[in-house]
Amino acid sequence: MYPDYQQVVQAYRALRQQYDQLAVHEQQQAQRIAQLERALTQATQGRPAAPATAGDAGQMQALARRIAELERELAREQQAAERAEQQADRLEQESRNALERNREAEQKLAVAQEQIDQLRTQLAEAGDATEWRDRFLRQQADADNFRRRQERRFAQQAAEERRSMLRDMLPLADNLDLGLQHVAQDAAGDDPRLQGYAANLRAVRQAFLDTLERYGVRSIAALGEPFDPNQHEALGHLASDSVPEGHVAHVAQAGFADGDGLVRPARVLISTGPTDSQTAVSR
Repeated sequence: MYPDYQQVVQAYRALRQQYDQLAVHEQQQAQRIAQLERALTQATQGRPAAPATAGDAGQMQALARRIAELERELAREQQAAERAEQQADRLEQESRNALERNREAEQKLAVAQEQIDQLRTQLAEAGDATEWRDRFLRQQADADNFRRRQERRFAQQAAEERRSMLRDMLPLADNLDLGLQHVAQDAAGDDPRLQGYAANLRAVRQAFLDTLERYGVRSIAALGEPFDPNQHEALGHLASDSVPEGHVAHVAQAGFADGDGLVRPARVLISTGPTDSQTAVSR
């Protein structure tokens, strides 16, 4: 058995456990939104008979719209987590299939080893030791080459399956980033509930990135760096007074790498240097 494949299965299970924890956290967020809605209803029902001012009505409507927006964001996160879990299940099954193929290869190697043992016996019994020795060495070399080819093939297959799983999970990080961008505008005020929700979103995002880092996945440095076609995908150009020409002026989507392999390139806008116009030119 090759222990690397068992470690792959354990990694899949650890990721699934992490997503179970994220699902519990999302359920808690949903309960909190429900509490906000109940509080909003109670506050509306508990108002005095005097007519509300236009400012009060506007604040209540804004809060109701914000709660609805948070519910939609939470639903998108839950859908992304479910898709990632389904992908983890599929890849775990594929990993088991790879292990089964690995066992079949080991059986073939066992047959080859048995032939080698037979050749050794024949070599001891044969009068022409040189001929049998050459046959034995050829068989042994063939068996070693076969074993190395199988190891390389299974290692490449496991690495590709791992990167495929990671690519399917990265949209969760993108959705969390979008959620933080929307919440940051509203959380800049004095509402402690929105500030708390923004803090929770950041904690979930950081926990997800920490999990990826533990399994060797790192984000690609892009902003302000020279454009590298091996790691960056150019979406267009952008004039900038602070970023030199040919460097990354804006990151539209973060990129990630797994060891020496690329999971997803960073999608960027390239600086054209300072100009009078600050308008992005799309491809």
